[in-house]
Amino acid sequence: MKVSILTLLCVCAVCAQDSSAPPPEAPPGHVVAEVSGHPVTAGELKRILANAPENIYQVINENPADFLERYTMLSQLTGDAIKAGLEQKSPYKERLDWQRTTVLMMALLEEKTQKDPVAEQDIEAAYKADLMRFRVAEVLPIVLPYDNSGGVLRDENTARKRAQEVWQSLRNGAPFRETMLKASDPRAAEKYKQEHPTILPNSKLPPNVIKTVFSTLPGQYTEPLQFGNAFYILQTLTLGAAPLSEVRELIASEIRQKRVDAEMKQLRDTAKAEVKHPVYFQLQDPTAPPGREIPADLKPETVVAVVNGRAYTSAEMTHVLNGAPPTVRQAASRQPREFLVQLAMMNHLAGEARQTKLNERAPASDRIRWTDMQTLMQAQIDETMKGISNSAEEQEKYYRDNAQRYRRARVKMIYISYSLAPSPPGAAQRPRNDREAKARAEEALAKAKAGADFTLLVREYSDDAGSKANNGDFMPILATDTRIPEDVKKAILSTPVGQVTAPVQQPNGFYLFLVEESGVIPYEQIRNQVYEEMRQAKFQKWFEDLRSGIKVKVVDADAIRALSLRSMPM
Repeated sequence: MKVSILTLLCVCAVCAQDSSAPPPEAPPGHVVAEVSGHPVTAGELKRILANAPENIYQVINENPADFLERYTMLSQLTGDAIKAGLEQKSPYKERLDWQRTTVLMMALLEEKTQKDPVAEQDIEAAYKADLMRFRVAEVLPIVLPYDNSGGVLRDENTARKRAQEVWQSLRNGAPFRETMLKASDPRAAEKYKQEHPTILPNSKLPPNVIKTVFSTLPGQYTEPLQFGNAFYILQTLTLGAAPLSEVRELIASEIRQKRVDAEMKQLRDTAKAEVKHPVYFQLQDPTAPPGREIPADLKPETVVAVVNGRAYTSAEMTHVLNGAPPTVRQAASRQPREFLVQLAMMNHLAGEARQTKLNERAPASDRIRWTDMQTLMQAQIDETMKGISNSAEEQEKYYRDNAQRYRRARVKMIYISYSLAPSPPGAAQRPRNDREAKARAEEALAKAKAGADFTLLVREYSDDAGSKANNGDFMPILATDTRIPEDVKKAILSTPVGQVTAPVQQPNGFYLFLVEESGVIPYEQIRNQVYEEMRQAKFQKWFEDLRSGIKVKVVDADAIRALSLRSMPM
């Protein structure tokens, strides 16, 4: 079983945050919580949250106590893994290496695209060479919002109709400013002006809106444009080139990106990757069935690839791939040379990052800390699970004590459908309703009790084409099968062999089951299942004991949320 606290910490995307400023940050020494009697200060929590995975922030905002409990478990399991030396044990060592390399590569690219200096003369030259790209428009807006929840413009269709009416009045000669004062929603219009005082090529507006405005001459206005739960009619007041001060950072960003693109292209073009043993890579596909034959000439010392002059043996490349995610391993099996090129580029960029000591500075150092903790936590969980076993005696006792879990029945089925939806207009036949279906099921049951052949009743009554074609045979019913509703399993497993269950109602039909066989599955047939269930139960107890030993008291939830908002990446 693959259990990850990270999946509990990082369960969903970060919700959109309010545009208002977060509340004041608490002083570093301010105690915001207690964990098992130990105080947690605002300063400590701020260090914990520094450059955390983005999903963490929603968890802590929704339930600070839950976050602190799970983070404490994460820390404890990480510490246990380090004490056990798991960071030097395969495959965890390789996973740590791969993830650190990935973090450093991404951190270096982030610095190059966002922070590298750009000479002012380069910015000015780019601005003059492409002046038309940096157009700016000033507009007046008529805004007709809708929210589909009531009010004057209660839905989209009403707003659309109103926008067409306003636009037509403008075409008939109505002055734009007067029409704006009469028709536009003042709050929505003010919000638009605050967010878009001018329109630039990189404005956060739909591309079609920007294109339409830039093609509208001063004094003219657009047709109704729909975006952001509103219809807009925009009159262009001025149209010209944005001053360099307003687009300087945009130009600098584009120059940085071009530099990075050129560097990446050069790295790719100069990468020398040669696949020496294609079959080796084909064997790395994690989705392929196990038991594939390994060629006699593929030994640990066999060179399987050469990357930029560096020869990789089978053993060495296996260490590399042990650290990679399954998707990367699958890609390597299908396009080994492309994988080797990407590996060369990743190693080069990570090496450059280490040379500049990027791994020792935030945000890379914080991100490495988080990925290390997550990997080592999972390593400790995996090793704990591996260490759990059962004796033959306790396994047989578990089977006897839980015999009802291993009940199994073989049945035939009649399914009688119904629908509560009204018939579509012009339908040739009305579907039966639930009362009619129940009466039909009870009629079939009465015939079965009277001795009618159940197979013949299947042919006469059942609406399930699949089982009907097999004389009503249905898949074996297991007490532990989560695919079968509990009331269906209960009805079948409590009915004696040779008898028919009472009609069992489900959302779209009634079921009748003839129980042909029923009993407990012999131990020898499910020995492995019992073994695994016991291991899972022991693991779950270990996990719950670990969790119950952590006591969290939130002292200042508002301060915790304020810290999370201030720590969240923008």
